[in-house]
Amino acid sequence: RCRIKILYAQLLLFFLFKLTLIYILFFFQKAKKEGMLADTARLVNNRSKAIMFVWLIACIAAGCVIQPVAALVVAGIAILMFFYYRFMSYRTFGGITGDLAGYFLQMCELWMLIGTVVLVHVI
Repeated sequence: RCRIKILYAQLLLFFLFKLTLIYILFFFQKAKKEGMLADTARLVNNRSKAIMFVWLIACIAAGCVIQPVAALVVAGIAILMFFYYRFMSYRTFGGITGDLAGYFLQMCELWMLIGTVVLVHVI
């Protein structure tokens, strides 16, 4: 029963990484002034930013209701990846690019899967 709840929380928090990526697109410095990523970020208004923030908090809260431990572990992974991504992209590339955004998403999903597998075997 507990393992099923962990999987439900993991499925819900899968969207957390997508929302985190969108949030990054809004606020991180772009490596290039032109390109698809910069063009997409330019089209976003403050209302869209607020809506994405509400969805981000809602995903974490819903995950905590389903399975608090799993939700907090996955949210912790997201936070760690967020800061690592910022550090790596600014240091190496001077900002974010579309390719780096794809890298961030893949790394988040991989670490979320690893965290979930570890949780299933621990709990």
